[in-house]
Amino acid sequence: MEGRPTGRREGFRLIFARIEAFIKNSELTKRADRQTTFHQTMTYFWAHMIHYALEAARDPRAKTDFKFFLAFNPQLCNSGMFLHFYAKERMLNDPKARTEVVLPDRKPLPSLISSIEREGPLPPAHEHLPVGDSVSDSLFLQLFEGNRLPSWGHAAFIRLIYCRLKTQGRRKATDSLFASLKNLQKGAFHETKTYFWIQMVTHALATDFHACIFDSSSDKEEKAGPEMPEFEDLMQGKGGAGRFSYAASKLRELTVDTQFFHAFYSKKLIESKEAEESFVLPDKKPLPSFAAPR
Repeated sequence: MEGRPTGRREGFRLIFARIEAFIKNSELTKRADRQTTFHQTMTYFWAHMIHYALEAARDPRAKTDFKFFLAFNPQLCNSGMFLHFYAKERMLNDPKARTEVVLPDRKPLPSLISSIEREGPLPPAHEHLPVGDSVSDSLFLQLFEGNRLPSWGHAAFIRLIYCRLKTQGRRKATDSLFASLKNLQKGAFHETKTYFWIQMVTHALATDFHACIFDSSSDKEEKAGPEMPEFEDLMQGKGGAGRFSYAASKLRELTVDTQFFHAFYSKKLIESKEAEESFVLPDKKPLPSFAAPR
């Protein structure tokens, strides 16, 4: 995402030319069992969607850092996203779609009318780029607790911390997270890293949701502060969750930067046996603390 800007027309020309050349010349696409051919409509679809997401980005980092771009637009990782706009028969089975760009038959692609021609910025990408199958926070927890999550990785780990903080508050969530993750990760469990990520997610949320995280009251009406929204709504700025842009931005950063602990810990300390088996304080700079908003 760095380098000399080319603009849409020149950018699309280069995208088409280089993808077509790759398909024609790569050993990966020449295999007899693949018989891959260049697809004009599919190429245009993905180029257009990525361009739209770039133009609609509200955070400038999403325009300069590919990891942030994907964190802001996880729907672009859905390889079947074109089916929201094109019927399978039109995109995959119509020979014309391979040799020229054909229009979608389910719904139009999002418009990229310039800001000069429209009032205000482009609508957020999530309003036009469908995420596909998603799950609520409660279902996510049920799937995790039943060992039925389809995949597990750092992004799911961050969401788990969020969901436990949301439902249990900081004190109970810390204990339950340690117990669950020790059971899940067995010998790979790392006490200091686990505490670090709990601390960082808590810090990201504390400004907007301090009462929800730290108030021990079980009565929601007694808590002086907003409730934590659905994780996916917060990350995508949907509906009322859009007002919590600080928390969303920080969570995206934590989701993308899997090695963020190196900003606080030296490699020698964080990879030590002591740090793995028990919590140790950082040796570069202190972990952030929490203060109730005034």
